[in-house]
Amino acid sequence: MRHFQGFTLFAFFNLVFFISSCVDPTDLGSDLLTEDRAEVNFIDTLTLKATTIIGEPQFVYGPSVAEQQSSYMVGMMTDPIFGRSTSNIYAQPRLDFFNPNFSNTVLDSVVLVLPYNVDTLAYYGNLNQEYSLDVHRINESFDRNRFYFSDTSFSVDPAPIGSLSFVPRPFDSLDVFQYNSTFIDTLRYPPHLRIPLSADFGNELLQLDSATLDNDAAFLDFFSGFRVQASTETQGMLSFNLLNTIGGIYLYYTKDDTLKRQFLVQLDQFSARFCTFEHNYSGSVVEGFIGDTQLGDSLIFVQGLAGVDTKIEIPHVRNLEDLIINKAELIVEFEDLPEDIDSTYTPALQLGLYADRSDGVRDGIDDFLIAGSVDGIPALFGGINSDPDGRSGTYTMNLSAHFQKMITGEVDNVIYLSAFPKSERAYRSVLQGIKNVKLRIAYSRLK
Repeated sequence: MRHFQGFTLFAFFNLVFFISSCVDPTDLGSDLLTEDRAEVNFIDTLTLKATTIIGEPQFVYGPSVAEQQSSYMVGMMTDPIFGRSTSNIYAQPRLDFFNPNFSNTVLDSVVLVLPYNVDTLAYYGNLNQEYSLDVHRINESFDRNRFYFSDTSFSVDPAPIGSLSFVPRPFDSLDVFQYNSTFIDTLRYPPHLRIPLSADFGNELLQLDSATLDNDAAFLDFFSGFRVQASTETQGMLSFNLLNTIGGIYLYYTKDDTLKRQFLVQLDQFSARFCTFEHNYSGSVVEGFIGDTQLGDSLIFVQGLAGVDTKIEIPHVRNLEDLIINKAELIVEFEDLPEDIDSTYTPALQLGLYADRSDGVRDGIDDFLIAGSVDGIPALFGGINSDPDGRSGTYTMNLSAHFQKMITGEVDNVIYLSAFPKSERAYRSVLQGIKNVKLRIAYSRLK
């Protein structure tokens, strides 16, 4: 099953009345006739079952810009609770312009430029350590008009064409020499990483014939693209913004013994680029909880980058078929385990609720999608960590519309708790088990 975490637009939106109290039954609607008055009551004792499950592959690329990511994660992150998480970048650069004149040239250098993400929330874990990245050449072609998911893989040359070890500086701009015409200029570029590529690869580019440089299709037959991957384990993940047009392969060369020049094989809106994710839970705390509903009583887990989700079942929901739901909220609390390393891995900032559609695709529940369609997730759906900077917190999520559909049998009695946005964030949360999860319901019966 594939997982689309995109938002579906709705033509209308009915906002249910918010009941903030959870105490004694309360009468609403004093303007109603006495015989039609609705009595509002509250329940928070419904039976729930929870199981930590392996996450689904995430949708990571479509041909339109709206279907592409704003954060491209790279890293091999080790976590005593969640094991090892790996994110790699695959990208397909294109010629900046056709038919460059590479006659009588000598290579100076060739570098891959990856623009850092300016969103501080896109990074995760410890950035104050050395990271090592390798760049490999892809041996297979991929199609920018296709949809790709996070379990996609391509074969690559085993030997990297570039490597770099560095301490990230994702918020520092750089002054870069610009070789455009008859003069050399210095421009300030947004924060980015520069990975030196091999001289052999640079000379291959300079020696291409005019037919290969005449159009993108011919060039992509020669160079399908590259993969960026971490070569060492760290306690964090980096984030790049490959929608930024400064990204790509920069070829620096000298022409006619004197003229300094540069040529860009760029990442632009027509370039396919996406991330793939892998998780290894061997030896981790999570490993023992996966698939065990009984252990779900004590702890449950959610994780970004196609990591684990929590499956929640409400077995007796159909017993409420004579009720009108005014408000239904799922409330889960963060659990701080001793295995966490000095708060290096902070809890997820946002959680979402999902359900399986009739076509087998898992997507956001109506309450979540509606809130997203009007840019109102915090106010209308919730799911925000109440203590994002600490080691505790509560996530409260509105599922009123979806819960009413559960009662009537329009949808199944299973929902999935997940980190959000799952394809662009490495955040994870350890949560108190289902014994401490509350499904708080405000309902009414017409007298």
